[in-house]
Order: sequence, then C-alpha cells, then structure tokens
Amino acid sequence: MSATLNRRARWNLVLGGTVAAVGFVAYATAASAHDTAGSEDDRSTGVYALTDDEVTAIRDWAAPFASSDDAVAGGRVDLDLCFDHMGDHFADPASFGDGVLDPVKPEALVYADVDGTNQLVAVEWVSTQPGEVLGIPLHLNHDLDVWVLHAWIGLDNAMGMLADHNPAVGTCPA
Repeated sequence: MSATLNRRARWNLVLGGTVAAVGFVAYATAASAHDTAGSEDDRSTGVYALTDDEVTAIRDWAAPFASSDDAVAGGRVDLDLCFDHMGDHFADPASFGDGVLDPVKPEALVYADVDGTNQLVAVEWVSTQPGEVLGIPLHLNHDLDVWVLHAWIGLDNAMGMLADHNPAVGTCPA
C-alpha cells in the first residue's frame, strides 16, 4: 500500500498538486492523419488503433529521445516510477499536467532495458481528467488516479500497441 501511495504522491508532485484544477483539451490532427483505411470507422465502433501516419508522427517527435539520457538532456524529468512489464517514466514538467493532450507530443516517455540497452519503448498521454487522443479515450489508472493511454512505438507488443503492459518488457530492478 505504501508503494502505491508513494507512486501517487510522485505523480501528483509532478502534476503540481493541482489535480482538481487541471482540465484538458483534446484535439485531432489534420484529416490526412486518418488516411489508413477503416481507422476512423473502427474508432466510432470502439475498436481503437493508431493509423500508420499517426504512429510515424509520434515516432518522428520521439526520435530525439532514443535513450533516457536523451530525455534528461531534452528537459524531461525521471519520475522515479518503474512498472513491471512497462518500464521507467520520464516527463516534461512544462507539459505534464498542463491539461493539454497533444496527439504528437505525449506527456511521458517510457524506457526499458531491451537486450541490454536502455531504450524508448513507449509513450504515454496523461491527464487528471477523462479525455481522448485522436478519438481514443484514456482510461483510469486506479493506482495513480490519473487517466492514461500508452502507445508502444519503440517495441512490438503482443498485447497490442495501446496496451498498458508489454510482456516483452521485464520486471523493474529491486
């Protein structure tokens, strides 16, 4: 229980302690981002996936942050939060908790050891209120009391690109 409280306290600290006051603004990218056949129709039926164009845009934005050292050099902060089958989370204090969900600039970068190399494996959108990114709703992380959505842009995930956990990622160091 104390580990959950510590994690929640760290998230709230990064969010600036203004959980109740932070709103969100979700917006979609230009129509050209929806060129992949069927993706828009699938979203309206509750089947969620990112289009190839959307994945490319997110990967292009994240390219300068290939390692956690790159994230720190780029102004991201190590949240000291590692989750088994997910990894370590780094966030931009300027945008983390600002209430804006930007489809191509997620709030958090997730790193894990893959074959002995620490690398970017996923990105994560985070909000203190329900929201959506590119028509895909965030879901509540009950442990941290925040709404989240992951995209596994750097490591294939047998559970799906938008799953929270990835069996290809191991457990966190003790």
